[in-house]
Amino acid sequence: MKYIDVEELLKAKYIKDGSKIIGERTFITFKDIEQISYADVEPIKHGRWKDSLYKKICSECNFGISKQFVSWCYYCPRCGAKMDKI
Repeated sequence: MKYIDVEELLKAKYIKDGSKIIGERTFITFKDIEQISYADVEPIKHGRWKDSLYKKICSECNFGISKQFVSWCYYCPRCGAKMDKI
């Protein structure tokens, strides 16, 4: 699946025909979409912190982090997994 950057698309459309964009509405053709680059995105990984003796372990990459830091660590610092699994 390919994703497009909407802001880049609107900016390209605005520059191309010189018209003003009123609010969020403008006409965009498939030709406009083909001319812009695709956005660089990855699917979001979801994980949870597993208990260990002295650390919390990421369920996705097994990275360990001190229990004192886990309260404000919403993402794994190593793999980027969002820690929202129960």
